[in-house]
Amino acid sequence: MWDGRESILLDLEGDLARQANDATLGHAEATTGLPPEVAQAIVSFELPLFSAQTKVKIGTTLVDLTTAVPGGPDYLASAVEPAFYVGINDTFDPSFDREAFTLFAAWEPSAPQSGLTSLQKSIGRGEHIFNTRVFNITGVGGLNGPLDASQAPIPGTCTTCHNSPEVGNHSSPLPINIGVADASLNSAAQKNLSVRHLPIYSFRSKVTGQVVTVTDPGRALITGRFRDIGKLKGPILRGLAAREPLFHNGSATIAQAVNFYNARFAIGLSSQDKTDLGNFLKSL
Repeated sequence: MWDGRESILLDLEGDLARQANDATLGHAEATTGLPPEVAQAIVSFELPLFSAQTKVKIGTTLVDLTTAVPGGPDYLASAVEPAFYVGINDTFDPSFDREAFTLFAAWEPSAPQSGLTSLQKSIGRGEHIFNTRVFNITGVGGLNGPLDASQAPIPGTCTTCHNSPEVGNHSSPLPINIGVADASLNSAAQKNLSVRHLPIYSFRSKVTGQVVTVTDPGRALITGRFRDIGKLKGPILRGLAAREPLFHNGSATIAQAVNFYNARFAIGLSSQDKTDLGNFLKSL
């Protein structure tokens, strides 16, 4: 759940069981919860499911993502999932490795380019940008926003937040406000995302009187705290192309998402950079 309501136990199986039970009581409007054995059966069904692109087609060019590179769901199931644990490659750990994605290392600019198609090269460049392009992360609630202990900019990359190896979500609970729900007139969300059809909510702090306007309260719906307004979880990026429109509110194509991040953090991506980054994201 985008607001983190089912990410509370630091125990994947426990959270999934809770989610199944809450959906039964909520969506299905059952009068009693699930028997423990039924909840466990649902969890056992969910855990072996893995989604990822196996092929990508841009224009008339088709690339198999499971030949010579470890794309597709099999690699997730056989290598990525067994190595995962909550907090792996944590952004604030001294051992943090910003190269969270190595799926297309054989296509990155540092690898031999002979024999590669233009699309393979583009995907490789996109992965390299995602891992290594440094920009200042500023004003992000939960990291360095106005209600956080520090407002100092953080020099980071896309993987500073999308740090889980080969998957791209937060590897530990980290609700943050990057501005996707920001309803301010000149915000990056208003200028680059399809949000004009969404309702707008205004909230006033009882302590400071500060007013913020958003299209979604985010984590604040769960905690009731002013500082959590607009905070959301970082999603898994695998299988991204099949899930457009993106973000919690369905406000973006992959191209729009790239434009949003470029504007929000002044990354300075060129037109080619945006194309390459988009092709990489479509290949996950």
